[in-house]
Amino acid sequence: MSFQKVFKILSVAICLFLFTAAKASCQSKIEKYCIVEAYHKNGFSTKISIRLVNGEVDSLFSFADSAVKNNLAKIKELNSIPDALNYMANLGWTLVTATTFSTGGSTNLYFKKEFEKSELAK
Repeated sequence: MSFQKVFKILSVAICLFLFTAAKASCQSKIEKYCIVEAYHKNGFSTKISIRLVNGEVDSLFSFADSAVKNNLAKIKELNSIPDALNYMANLGWTLVTATTFSTGGSTNLYFKKEFEKSELAK
């Protein structure tokens, strides 16, 4: 067998192995989403309150390490949208989109983050 044939076969085998490994690696990660809502406490105040909305089904947003939720809960201590954006970015969350609602004047920031299956509660 010539060197070129062996090289081609090995190249194809390595590519298939890397593709399979990458696909398996991607499947072990799960995206989680949350909303950071910025709103005025009352219609006349310029102060903004911020809260985390993680959905209604607790089991869909539960983590093996309680520090994840504890860190997210600290967002309510902030009072500006840039601070909330920077805080979430520091925690590794990515902004997906943002919407503003004229009724109530709230802004919803939608975030996502990939977690390993092992990081999620069972």
